[in-house]
Amino acid sequence: MFVDEKVTVADGSRLAGMTGATRLTVRSGHHQVDRVGDGLVVAARADDGMIEGIEHPERWVVGVQWRPEDSDGPREHRVALFAAFLAACRRA
Repeated sequence: MFVDEKVTVADGSRLAGMTGATRLTVRSGHHQVDRVGDGLVVAARADDGMIEGIEHPERWVVGVQWRPEDSDGPREHRVALFAAFLAACRRA
């Protein structure tokens, strides 16, 4: 079951650049990620402190824990995430 959740995106992060925002409403139901792996940084957190986005500071590696494909969620940021991913694939 997914719910709308408020997320703060780190200013200057790749994720903020992709979405054009530092505050998002996302479709989420996750609670698994509470720390990130070596070389990754936190790019977004839910209001409860849960990590919702990670990225690599030098490579195009971006991960979100929310469900951008959920059509009940905001369309604008879903499309922005997928467009950025496709653009990165084209460059590679």
